[in-house]
Amino acid sequence: MFEFISFIWLLVCALVIRRTFGLSQVLNPFVMFWIYHVVFLYIGLFYRNLYDHAVTIQPAVFVMIWSGMGACLLGAVAARIHTGEPAREATARLAQMRVDDFPERILLSRLFFVAGAALIGLYFISVGAIPLLHEEADDFRIAARMGKGTLVLLALALVKYAVYQVAGIRACEGRRLIRVVPWMLVGALLVVGIGNRAPALELLVFGFVVYYAVKGIRPSVVRLALLGVGALALMAVLGILRQGHSVSSALIVLKIIWRPFANVQNLEWVYETFPVTIPFQYGYGYIVDALVILPGYSPNFGTWFKEMAGYDFSGGSVTVTYLGEIFANFGWIGIVPICFGYGFGLTWLFYRLMRRISINNLMLLVICATTLKSIVSSGIISVLLYETMMLLAIHMLFNGCLWVVRSLRREECRGPIPARI
Repeated sequence: MFEFISFIWLLVCALVIRRTFGLSQVLNPFVMFWIYHVVFLYIGLFYRNLYDHAVTIQPAVFVMIWSGMGACLLGAVAARIHTGEPAREATARLAQMRVDDFPERILLSRLFFVAGAALIGLYFISVGAIPLLHEEADDFRIAARMGKGTLVLLALALVKYAVYQVAGIRACEGRRLIRVVPWMLVGALLVVGIGNRAPALELLVFGFVVYYAVKGIRPSVVRLALLGVGALALMAVLGILRQGHSVSSALIVLKIIWRPFANVQNLEWVYETFPVTIPFQYGYGYIVDALVILPGYSPNFGTWFKEMAGYDFSGGSVTVTYLGEIFANFGWIGIVPICFGYGFGLTWLFYRLMRRISINNLMLLVICATTLKSIVSSGIISVLLYETMMLLAIHMLFNGCLWVVRSLRREECRGPIPARI
């Protein structure tokens, strides 16, 4: 019964999004957020019976996920009505984008890419191995990052930003895709070497997305779906190899379906714990996440919840999901208004950045679409701190360097000032 309602509600939401925004508009931060919501949370409801031996998902969790998705969609539609511009028309303008400083941007992109690669190489040397190739890769990659998290985040941001810049610039120049693919492949190999599967695949997918968006080519929903399934399968294979297991089709399927259900399970744990065992936090949970920037032991909210609730399992923290984060802080009363705010804010951001088409706004759009989707699993504060702010800092640094390079070029063009006779 609950699975059937979940299917009908998913179908309704998908039809509304398809008509209002377009399901293939993945540069729209809300559409990317919704896709991530479906793939890494919602579909876990359909096969909950497979894991009944481990945890029972209560009807209230179904209602929470339905409500969250519906409120996000309502907020997005409200923002669309508020701005008054169809999403398809806004995205179509990307094909009209013009860039005048190709040489300077390509030069800086190369420098940023080399800097990111050098930092990754430095990281490999400092930990004494390439984490992905280590015998105990799954545990080693986590232990190796202790005290080096900022270095890894900076390296990832530099490589990803450089690849997205190159994809946009080459597409705007009218160059063929083959001029971009080597950057994407080398960047993905560097990133996956650290042990990061999802960012590597994300780099590949959005490299293609940026290139084709600037070219004015919109991929079909079917092609995007096939690309997504292929990316999930590849991510599962890398995860299996990282854990030292033999690859099999059954194990790949189990790996793919576990991640969405793990988030549903974590949401069930949050629902069972608050406020029965731990009182509602009324915003303190967000502060806990923000305090991780302080020196010393400062656990994020997922780790704090794991310790306070007494859960004992190997690995990192609990991915409480954005819904679990809301419920732990404010209970049922926070679900609808905060989710509405997410939908409205993400959609407003899209239309705001698409008002003026430029390579800088395109990069900001890519940063928002690629990072803010992770709020679904990780909550808002950690995503802003570790992903969004780092890429925004790289974006500002890139534009600062671009201004310096332009100034130097102008001085060269002027030449020496002739002496007065």
